Amino acid sequence: MGQFIDAFFSMKGVGFFSLPGLVAAFIILLPNFTFARKAAATKLDDIETASTTVCLWEVLSRISITIFLIVLEFPNRYDAFGICAVVVMLIYFGLWINFFAKGSYYPDIYLKSFIGIPVPFDTFCVIYFIFVSLWLSNPIAFAFSIPYAFCRMKNAHIAMRDLKSRL
Repeated sequence: MGQFIDAFFSMKGVGFFSLPGLVAAFIILLPNFTFARKAAATKLDDIETASTTVCLWEVLSRISITIFLIVLEFPNRYDAFGICAVVVMLIYFGLWINFFAKGSYYPDIYLKSFIGIPVPFDTFCVIYFIFVSLWLSNPIAFAFSIPYAFCRMKNAHIAMRDLKSRL
């Protein structure tokens, strides 16, 4: 365990561009492009979310994760975390496919659970970024994935509560 932690936080051999980081950051966005086209009609613009500060931290941490996954390549890769990231990504894509197949009704993103996990879209997206950061041995992206996870989940739970109160 000590070797993993030492290697994970080592800045030795860091490169300037990471193709796996670019692919990992881009691939998770694919369902969002379809969402922007298909579910826009049922999206509610006035969903209650957390404070502006939490929303700002969510956006800034997501941008930071993406940037650091792409611009820094660390020499160590941990395949077990990569496999976990792929499994999480496949579940995430499966959720999106099911969402689109059932009519793209926006509130379903927050109101439908998956094997007892509330707000599964947000949960699996957050877990994906954590695993990708660990797989690519990128401590900076991992550091930003923690506030991203907190802010994303806080916003998701508040949106879920707001939608439940309306329906």
